[in-house]
Amino acid sequence: MQTHDFLESFVRENREAFDREGPDPRLWKQIDQQLHGPSMRRLKTVRILRAIAAALLLLITGAVGGRLVGYKQASDATALLEQTAPEFLEAEQYYQQQIQGKLTQLASYNPGETVFRDLDQLDQVMEELKTELAKAPQGKEQEIISNLIRNYQTKMAILELVMNRLETNQSDYAKQNEHEVNL
Repeated sequence: MQTHDFLESFVRENREAFDREGPDPRLWKQIDQQLHGPSMRRLKTVRILRAIAAALLLLITGAVGGRLVGYKQASDATALLEQTAPEFLEAEQYYQQQIQGKLTQLASYNPGETVFRDLDQLDQVMEELKTELAKAPQGKEQEIISNLIRNYQTKMAILELVMNRLETNQSDYAKQNEHEVNL
């Protein structure tokens, strides 16, 4: 108890000295360095990396989920086509074989990007029609199937037109070169 009384009396007697002087400014500088030093920077870096990893995980999860939903819709459309119009599946196979043959021929002419971009747009329309078929009210299926067949016919017609145009241009070019050589 005596030490407690001694300490208390010492503090009362020297109160002004305690209030006047503050801690050494170097002490605050050392404390600040400890608080905001390399370990704090490392902690901030870890937090940033965690946030980036979480964002990437969400992005990948969304992409995979979107693909699964799209795949399910496409498979639903195929199943619906098998039930409502099995003859369409035969026609689709026929057109796809014909189109593939034309595309192979077309590739040898090197037609340029615009032709393939246009064909990709037709493919997108085809996928939209198949998705629409899965959601269509009963009775509208035949109309959508007709549109699907027309889309295949349009794609075939475009391919034939492009092939004819390229063959004509190539033969005209050959004839022109033949005349130039003979002169």
